[in-house]
Amino acid sequence: AFSWFVVNTITVSLAISFWMQKKFWSVWREAQSLYVMNFLGSAAAAGLIKLLYDEVGSSIVGSSVVFLSVPIAVVLFQLYRYHISKYEQAQQHITDLNKLYLQTVETLAAAVDAKDRYTHGHIRRVQAFAIELAQCMGIKDESELMALRAGALLHDIGKIAIPEYILNKPTALTDNEYGKMKLHPAIGGNMLKNIDFPYPVIPMVRFHHERWDGNGYPDGLKGEEIPIG
Repeated sequence: AFSWFVVNTITVSLAISFWMQKKFWSVWREAQSLYVMNFLGSAAAAGLIKLLYDEVGSSIVGSSVVFLSVPIAVVLFQLYRYHISKYEQAQQHITDLNKLYLQTVETLAAAVDAKDRYTHGHIRRVQAFAIELAQCMGIKDESELMALRAGALLHDIGKIAIPEYILNKPTALTDNEYGKMKLHPAIGGNMLKNIDFPYPVIPMVRFHHERWDGNGYPDGLKGEEIPIG
């Protein structure tokens, strides 16, 4: 039973990890409660049958095995179905939440796009390039990619608070106007701080104008102080 447990869980987890592009150990740990219960129950049933055979003898074992095995098999199968259904419900709930978050984010992003006609389509381009760059860097974790999709769409949300005459000014900004424009990352971060995102979106919004040399804004972060997103 132990050998079969090891072989079965490793091969199945490997297959699922390749299929879902998840880390092997996270897949293996995720299903342990189901695996352990299933295999312990099966091993216990086999042990009971063996003990019965040793104690009573083969003449009576045939009919007894049926009575012992059927209820145990039914219970194990029902437990298996229960855990699988709970797991599928949890996965569906996560999928629905992510979809809802992205729909909300896209609505907010559309409001920014509509206000600033000079950067129309900019946030969509940022999203496309950010996801491609992340994948080229080897970032495959779905939660990180979801954070990038949302963060890219919302990075300029703070521009809602910037006067339109500054956003749409056809000539160069004055120092005072540029100072006001530079407030939008911090404003955007503050606007979103009460939203309980399931992934780190706010740092992307607040720090998207930071620079590697530390000459960015609003906090003058430099190098690896700047979040990867």
